[in-house]
Amino acid sequence: MIHAVRANQPTFRTVEFKPGLNLIFAERTKESTRKDSRNGLGKSTVLEIVHFCLGARATKGRGIVRDELADWVFSVDVELGGRALTLTRSVADPRRIELCEHGGSANAGLDLVAGTEEINRHLGRLAFGLTEHEESTSYGPSFRSLFSYLARRGGEAYLSPFTHSRLQQPWDQQVNIAYHLDLDWKDARAARLLVEDGKLVKALKQASKSSSFASRIGTEGELEVERVRLTTSVEQQRRRLESFRVHEEYRAIEVRANELTQSIHDLSNANQQQRRILELYEQQAATEANERLGPAQVADVYAELGLVFPSQVRERLDQVEAFHAAVVRNRRSFLQEEIGRLRSAIQEREEQIQVLDSRRAEQMQVLRTHGALEEYQALQTRLSESQTRLGEVEARIARLRELTDASNQLTIHKRQQEQRARLHFDELTAQRDRAISLFNANTEALYQVPGNLVIDVGPSGLRFNVEIDRADSEGVGNMKIFCFDLMLSQLWASRDMRLGFLMHDSTLFDPVDERQVASALMLAKSEAERHGFQYICAMNSDAFPSDELPEDFVADEHVAVLLTDTTDDGMLLGRRF
Repeated sequence: MIHAVRANQPTFRTVEFKPGLNLIFAERTKESTRKDSRNGLGKSTVLEIVHFCLGARATKGRGIVRDELADWVFSVDVELGGRALTLTRSVADPRRIELCEHGGSANAGLDLVAGTEEINRHLGRLAFGLTEHEESTSYGPSFRSLFSYLARRGGEAYLSPFTHSRLQQPWDQQVNIAYHLDLDWKDARAARLLVEDGKLVKALKQASKSSSFASRIGTEGELEVERVRLTTSVEQQRRRLESFRVHEEYRAIEVRANELTQSIHDLSNANQQQRRILELYEQQAATEANERLGPAQVADVYAELGLVFPSQVRERLDQVEAFHAAVVRNRRSFLQEEIGRLRSAIQEREEQIQVLDSRRAEQMQVLRTHGALEEYQALQTRLSESQTRLGEVEARIARLRELTDASNQLTIHKRQQEQRARLHFDELTAQRDRAISLFNANTEALYQVPGNLVIDVGPSGLRFNVEIDRADSEGVGNMKIFCFDLMLSQLWASRDMRLGFLMHDSTLFDPVDERQVASALMLAKSEAERHGFQYICAMNSDAFPSDELPEDFVADEHVAVLLTDTTDDGMLLGRRF
């Protein structure tokens, strides 16, 4: 229950609340013109101050956290859990909130200045009975979210009965509404955790598919083929490495073997050239031995032609024959000497080739049975690379199997969680029926026909919906919110820990027919008085349904503050901002 909203500035109009119905009026006066507006008078600012002092996030430039209010300090006197508290917060330093307990409380003495997180923990325990475990649990209920259903602020808070902010996550709706309705909020949290697990599995699958390796080999079957190939390759490389022997002079031996090979090639080439010369000389020697003609043979040739040599000519032929014979002898001697020399040189080279070839064979034997150190290191590198690649393939196979198992397990866990949630849901029939009954009664009080609060459970957790069979009525959507919020206050009224007030801005009633506004105010008044909580509502005076209210309803008795646009002192802060 809120007792008062105060500020440190003398121009501020302190607002005091009492049990039951409390109206914050913004009134248009006779002196107002068309250019004047009730926006900025402060009726919504009261709600902003309550949120500000009760641990709302302070964003510069929004709400009352503005430079022109930097020297303002606001306070709210509130009773929570049977304890009288004052919460004070400065616009200049909104990071800290002062909480002071006073007024004869049985456990008076709570006095601290702390950050919003710690203050909200205290408020959660006092207003809603949140335990330390519930407050520290991820995806659990929180004071700020629970409070925002009972003190909606801003246009976004009136879009749906189940949301108080456009940015509110579905899990936050499920968890906090379940807590309000006294259902098992842990089932909603478990459903959210399974959603997170599903996102993780999906992300891992996407990452696995997007890898460069996966673009070449994606399925487990393809990976198994690659694993077998790499396993064989690694084993072969390992055996080769194990039998590899390093020779310290491997490179020097390799150079000498190459030199011997080159020498053998040079000798073989020289022998080949000289064998061709030898063959030519041998042919020439044979030709000269067979084709030489004597004088008698020459005379026989001429006689066959009918010619006779004179005696002088015959003497000359004898001389020529003698000279020719000498030349032939000399040439034959030369050819025989060259033939002998060439044969000797060729034989000598053949012997050298044999010697060199024997030496080369020795060197090659070393090269065949040994290797160089850098070659050994290269083999080690290749083996390491193959082993790394094999490890990657095996790891990828393991990840694919883990992902498959995780996906299967996730499906199983979802089904199990849905079964548990259904079991808990059935066990809490009494709580569910009470919420449905209250909501239906509230709608019937407004429209003479009961609405429906639908609560169900499914794979994604709890599901909520509200229905009112008066679609032709203006503002019926906003009345769903009113009936839902009032039902929450009715439920909390029967519990030991409770907030003790329900607050609505004028936004709730703006599009609503006057008859429904009047019915809503009378219903809220009677329920607040019957259950001992406050209903605080900000309204514009010309939207107040005076003609639709009972004759014995005296509005002035319920007006907590009347704001006007006549002068500045008629505004909440004593000024516009």
